Amino acid sequence: MLHGRKTGHFDYIFPLTEMHSYLSRRIGPPQIIPDRELAQFLQAIYETYGYDYRQYSPGSLQRLLRKEMHEQGIYRFSHFREQILSNPEAFERLFLEFSVNVTHFFRKPSVFQKIRTEIIPYLRSYPHIKIWSAACSTGEEPYSLAILLAEEGLLHKSHIYATDINPYMVEIARNGYFSKQDFEDNQSTYQQSGGKGQFSDWFEDLGLCLRIRPELLKPMLFFSHSLVNTGILNEFNLILCRNVLIYFQPELQQHVMTLLYNSCVPNGFVVLGETEMPASLQGFSVYDSATKILKSVHAP
Repeated sequence: MLHGRKTGHFDYIFPLTEMHSYLSRRIGPPQIIPDRELAQFLQAIYETYGYDYRQYSPGSLQRLLRKEMHEQGIYRFSHFREQILSNPEAFERLFLEFSVNVTHFFRKPSVFQKIRTEIIPYLRSYPHIKIWSAACSTGEEPYSLAILLAEEGLLHKSHIYATDINPYMVEIARNGYFSKQDFEDNQSTYQQSGGKGQFSDWFEDLGLCLRIRPELLKPMLFFSHSLVNTGILNEFNLILCRNVLIYFQPELQQHVMTLLYNSCVPNGFVVLGETEMPASLQGFSVYDSATKILKSVHAP
């Protein structure tokens, strides 16, 4: 290229972004990863970095890996594999891609409406309430629960455990700062969930962003936790573990369901994602099929 610049023998100089786009069209999308190579790659990640994705859904992993390869302009899986296994920074980018979840306040308002109208009356009978928001991402779900508990007069006797495998997401959640960009959508889902005031009442307006009010921070315990590799946490009255099982194969789904069951008090509740219903409920009965709420059935 330098020779072309000096002699003037060129038609056009591509910026890097255009060159990437041009090569993508010429070369095509990243290759489909053969099942055997994918399994070997996941085993190597486990042995090299200690993170276990070996029982994740192959379809989900294919989509995530090919997306990451495309964004990096890598079209041969062997090259991508070498980069991930030899460069911890490259693996960290992939790890973040695997663990970032889509979330917002009062996501699926019907779930929070059901919690407010049917589960909260049950929780009132307890002297102390423990709730676990598993895979909490940037914190919108556990803070939604805190708002709900505050409006129902139960926040003072509650603890909310908020966990995620991604320590960066946990730190963002712990800080309690949120953009104003999605405020109107969040206000709408708050109202649909049965909110009793104004969504803005629960935030301090800092000009460029919003911050959760201090009283909502008090009952929160944020920390990193893996549903795959870490044991039970406590005995919870209510657990939300939404849109996690869809990434796992059946064997790992059952492992997580056992973990959730062992983390529940007798007659405790677990909320799954809207498309999640494992083949075996592992000691749970279906409390409400529409909102995927289960109830633990502990043997006497």
